Amino acid sequence: MTESVSAGSPRTFGEAELTSSALPNAGSLLEVGGITKNFGGLTAVADVSFELLPGTTMGLIGPNGSGKTTLLNTINGIYPPDKGSIQFRGQSVGGLKPHQLAELGIMRTFQTTRVFNTVTVLGNMLVPLTHREVHFSGAAEPFAGVHPQIKATLFDRIKETREGGTAFIVVSHEIPHLLGLSHRVMCMSSGKTIAIGTPEEVTRNPDVIDAYLGHHSHGESGGDT
Repeated sequence: MTESVSAGSPRTFGEAELTSSALPNAGSLLEVGGITKNFGGLTAVADVSFELLPGTTMGLIGPNGSGKTTLLNTINGIYPPDKGSIQFRGQSVGGLKPHQLAELGIMRTFQTTRVFNTVTVLGNMLVPLTHREVHFSGAAEPFAGVHPQIKATLFDRIKETREGGTAFIVVSHEIPHLLGLSHRVMCMSSGKTIAIGTPEEVTRNPDVIDAYLGHHSHGESGGDT
């Protein structure tokens, strides 16, 4: 799925293409197996599993409160998983702290905006992509409220970084942009995975349409993910 953006010269966000670093025989970079995270009597993430190949992007979608941010926080070490496993390059990393994961090359951006005052707007947007040793990055709403020209630059930088084998999970309510960037998409609802597959497969899934896309077409955006 594509969408054209006009900013100076016309730009098009095309469908994601597999690079040599994202071929099936490349081996999994990140494997999440049966992750569950509870907060008291609330199960925020329930038995979620997926794998991510080097050089690929997985779009993470779902209604507000579906567990997307909690899943990223669990992978990133902000919350320890209550059940399940997280493997990074074949090494168990579940329960490690964010700074320990950062040393391995696992990074995360947050929806809450904090800026470096001595860096340009574009420089702030690209901070998670400037570390030469990043192998995996999770991003929450990186395109929300962003000027089309900066958004196009972000797309280009993500694609360039993927060429080196870095993989991304991107949470966004801007569905056309996200689908154009993603090799695979996972949709969550009430803490569970209701669909995972190619962008076309997921957006045609009746459960996804009923739980999210139908409501999204009426203007859901932002807020708790």
